[in-house]
Amino acid sequence: MKRLILFLCFSLAVSAFSFGQSDTDTVAIVHLHRTEQVTVRQLRNYVSWHTINKSRSTGNPNAVLTESERRQVLDILVNVFLVVQAATQEGMAISDSEFNREFEQWISALTAALVQRMERPIDADVDAAILWQTGMTREIFRVFWRREMIVQNYVLRKFPGITTEEEFVKAGEELVADLRRRGSVQIIEDTYNRITW
Repeated sequence: MKRLILFLCFSLAVSAFSFGQSDTDTVAIVHLHRTEQVTVRQLRNYVSWHTINKSRSTGNPNAVLTESERRQVLDILVNVFLVVQAATQEGMAISDSEFNREFEQWISALTAALVQRMERPIDADVDAAILWQTGMTREIFRVFWRREMIVQNYVLRKFPGITTEEEFVKAGEELVADLRRRGSVQIIEDTYNRITW
């Protein structure tokens, strides 16, 4: 009996360690001006974000991303890394005060939307609301949000005449195509194929 309990405890410890370790595995390597690793955890966070968006846009709370959609999310994440590297190399940054102001505005909008949906004041934990809205913890979402701000500002700086979302998307695609030609991206297929969704 003691052996069985010890074996179960050991098995649980090993499985917990291996799951934690897999989140830090590299799923892609991106290089433009420096080499950066995209981790399984980062990909899972982006997949979670896109899954929530798909659920809301389709009205299906059980929506999941297809394999093709998850590959697209990986491409998006790689593109974000490339654009952030290019922006950083050119000295573009988001100040902490600008970032905090934008982030707080987003939180205020989220809280207002939840209050309106519930038609009563909420005393809900903001962290829980962020997790519900994005599938990410506050700290992870702050990193995500900062990267997104850098990407948006960089595209707008490179293409200053943009006035519509369609123009923004087209400009972003042009920019990313150029960055992919100048840089390198390696997808670690073995790691990607072992990810449990």
